[in-house]
Amino acid sequence: MGGSSSKSQFTDIVTQISAGDIDSSNHEFWDELWKTALPLQDMFEVITPDVVRHLIRERPENIRTIITQAVAQLYQVVETPYPIYFEQAVNCSRILTRFLPFLLESELKFIDDLLWRKRVISRLSSEEGQPHDTEPLAVVLVNTLFHLLFLPDFTIEDPQTEFTERDLNTIEFKSALMWSPGVGSVEKTVVSSSSFDCNRIDILRVMIAAFSDSLYQSADTYDSCASMWLEVATSVDAPYAELIFYSLINTVLGTYVRHHLSASVQYTSIIVTF
Repeated sequence: MGGSSSKSQFTDIVTQISAGDIDSSNHEFWDELWKTALPLQDMFEVITPDVVRHLIRERPENIRTIITQAVAQLYQVVETPYPIYFEQAVNCSRILTRFLPFLLESELKFIDDLLWRKRVISRLSSEEGQPHDTEPLAVVLVNTLFHLLFLPDFTIEDPQTEFTERDLNTIEFKSALMWSPGVGSVEKTVVSSSSFDCNRIDILRVMIAAFSDSLYQSADTYDSCASMWLEVATSVDAPYAELIFYSLINTVLGTYVRHHLSASVQYTSIIVTF
């Protein structure tokens, strides 16, 4: 009953967003969007491709608010990682997964400005007395997603260790954060958690959506080396890049080995039985 109620409430919110402009300062309204959690399948059913394209074309300010606030919500979870915000973070990631492909296929200038233009914040620099820029929204999103993949109690077990900046390149730090042992660290006890796995998958879906921008290039303009998203993700200062590579490799290979080992044991058991 609760799931049906959430879907109905979410549908009503999307209908209002499609029907008219909602002021970004209407925090009560927008908070309902982020807090009304839905399974990915239900969310995709409510937010159809036609709905997203309509919003991009007819309600650009609502699109701006949705994307900006979703990224801000995820960033805030990294800054203040309290478990009470985790479900909200998952909801934001699913909304971004739904919207990003349609933003990437759009050639509207405001989409490019929204994602890649540096934003001027209203605070004045105490040193220079001038407004100063923040990173483009796309850069903030990619870096935030990298952090979320190694957020204690969200995507990894809390290592219960206070690490300093000097520890970031140590074996102990990498071992504590990696998803499974193997390349980069063999000394790690694997903690199986379906919750961690589900949250990792939701974050990885956003990354896949963002990094697939080349799919929306024409054959004439396609350039495999021109992805701005991948340029950010592979930059020298990308957080946890090495840990993401090791974690993905070890998880895939570990799953493959366990699957085949299990199959081998079952096959041997059958032979012994006969």
